[in-house]
Amino acid sequence: MGVVVTITLASVANLYLALNGLEDRVDRPIFIKTKSHIRHSAYMLIAMLVCSLVLVVLKPLIVCGERSAAFVNGASITVVWISILILIDLTKAAFNLDPRV
Repeated sequence: MGVVVTITLASVANLYLALNGLEDRVDRPIFIKTKSHIRHSAYMLIAMLVCSLVLVVLKPLIVCGERSAAFVNGASITVVWISILILIDLTKAAFNLDPRV
């Protein structure tokens, strides 16, 4: 998860800089909402990384039966799914970027 987040954050920074460059080209802030969504996605990825680390550390401490193990495993799967959805969203944003602004 850490490797994926690190690589994705580098790509997000590159996408953000590309949007800034396009805004400079037209001399207007036309990507305000898009850049806000990209920032939000980046922070959510960091939050999901922190959640996954917390779950890894706490799992041995709180699992005392099948139900608690199922709860922690379900939370872990949810974290992974949220991360995947964020990656899909960022990928769509990068591919929908039109350089002919």
